[in-house]
Amino acid sequence: MLPHIQWHEKQSFEHQRQLLREAEQQRLLTQASLHHAGRVRQLFARVRKCFMISTTYTQQVERKDEFIADCLEEPKWQGTGS
Repeated sequence: MLPHIQWHEKQSFEHQRQLLREAEQQRLLTQASLHHAGRVRQLFARVRKCFMISTTYTQQVERKDEFIADCLEEPKWQGTGS
């Protein structure tokens, strides 16, 4: 009867080790996904920042183009009409 009890103890011990391994793997996966989510957030923030800079730069260039175009137009003289 003793070998039967030892076998059960061994099986119980192995089962507990397996559960601990699975818990550790789950913890690591959770930690990795949180890290990954943070990296994705950083990436989107950088891309958004680039678009904002690009948009601001484009608006500044458009304003300068409008200013230059206004300066190049011939002045419209309002005369008394002769």
